[in-house]
Amino acid sequence: MTALADTTEPTYDFVGIGLGPFNLGLACLTEPIDELAGVFLESKPDFEWHAGMFLDGAHLQTPFMSDLVTLADPTSPYSFLNYLKEKGRLYSFYIRENFYPLRVEYDDYCRWAAAQLGSIRFGTTVSEVTWDEAAEVYVVATDTGTTYRARHLVLGTGTVPFVPEACRGLEGDLFHNAQYMHRKAELLEKKSVTIVGSGQSAAEIYYELLAGIDAHGYQLNWVTRSPRFFPLEYTKHITAHSPKRRWRSPSCPGRRGPPAPGPAPPGPPPGTPGCCGGAPVACSVIRASDDCSSTVPAPTNSNWCSSPDAPPRPVIARRPPRRPVM
Repeated sequence: MTALADTTEPTYDFVGIGLGPFNLGLACLTEPIDELAGVFLESKPDFEWHAGMFLDGAHLQTPFMSDLVTLADPTSPYSFLNYLKEKGRLYSFYIRENFYPLRVEYDDYCRWAAAQLGSIRFGTTVSEVTWDEAAEVYVVATDTGTTYRARHLVLGTGTVPFVPEACRGLEGDLFHNAQYMHRKAELLEKKSVTIVGSGQSAAEIYYELLAGIDAHGYQLNWVTRSPRFFPLEYTKHITAHSPKRRWRSPSCPGRRGPPAPGPAPPGPPPGTPGCCGGAPVACSVIRASDDCSSTVPAPTNSNWCSSPDAPPRPVIARRPPRRPVM
């Protein structure tokens, strides 16, 4: 008599869809817990974190302790310090006297951690998620036909590059900054490069391309609605706990600036250019052209907007500059 194989699908405590730093941290923290059974599904063949923005010298805005696990479990074997130890770089990182990991370094750290986990399924695309009323579980179907059943669902799919409507359908070389490093060589051959956007990514790309003007001879333009430059915010309180709101100014409640005294002014009517009347723009778009006279129309909405009914953001003193040791 031949015994039949058990085809009953296991029921997990949770299924994680997507594998960015958040779900990867969850995978690391739950790996040693025998009472929890979870699985993480990722469509990419391997871990990848903003590979298109690995500019030389670009680093995180948070120190190494804000890694995948340390603030939740300092004894975890998946900490950034243990990664440095395993790679033989612990002392070199300490001597560098800069505790902000490079982006490419952080990506390698995440790859190192993911390679040690047995709960990750790379190359798995989720096609459908349904709820089984009878069993009270989620049923997650994949493009390969495999299904996963779980009592809880953790979504960590992240965001996709967004190109504002004003820049869609334009002819020529137009791409999102998420592809910058993959297409940088093309930009260096152009006669004119225009960057549209007011975020940190736009500033970093502009700064890097600015250094190559003399060598390559292109014209470099930066289109931004921001009235001036703003320094990066490194205070731990801001990076860890502050809501994602922008300061208001009396002239335009959606434009960044010092908080106005007294109650916040009412928001502008819908459709007001440059304020919060429409959907905010949250991206940087690069336009490369062989013709120096080519231009890119600026988006109609500012990406420095916040909700019209959001309260003013409090002013927090920044850390004073470090004094040299005598």
